[in-house]
Amino acid sequence: MLVMSQCYSAFMLHVSLKTQLAQIYAYESNTFHNKLKELDTRMRNFGIAETDTEIQEKIMQDGIRHYLGLEYAVYRDGEEIYNPTPYDFGKNGDSYPSYYEVQIDGRYLLIMGSTYDPGGENTYDIWHFNDVTGIHENSWKMFLKGLAAAFLFTAVIAAGVGHPCHSASSVQSERFGK
Repeated sequence: MLVMSQCYSAFMLHVSLKTQLAQIYAYESNTFHNKLKELDTRMRNFGIAETDTEIQEKIMQDGIRHYLGLEYAVYRDGEEIYNPTPYDFGKNGDSYPSYYEVQIDGRYLLIMGSTYDPGGENTYDIWHFNDVTGIHENSWKMFLKGLAAAFLFTAVIAAGVGHPCHSASSVQSERFGK
């Protein structure tokens, strides 16, 4: 019974973890795409498509720093042009999964990426991450607490199985002198 309850608990914690990650992804994805739209509007208003590559990169760095923040990295043709994060996203390509989760240096990261084309000859790969280590740690702690409670409960029941009958018979013998 203990094993079955712990298997069920582990399954439910896993489902809960995946649900929490999906909710975080939905929020982060919405924020990511809104910030990209705002960046695109500002860059197009600035006329970034008509500038040369060197100036375009400087404008992109400033725009990303201002509109996206510190949890973003930008690459052009696989070359990093802006990355205040402690991570190297060095991957480029035409298609990205909606998001994926990786473990780097003991941290769990939810990562999403997008290709950005401001017009002109350059395209950029923009990566965003969210550290979700705390969610994994909380799930693990919940499992361990449940396991400890199950063992404690089992120990209390096992210790008390024969004891109540023995206590009842000793009380009976004390009352009736037997």
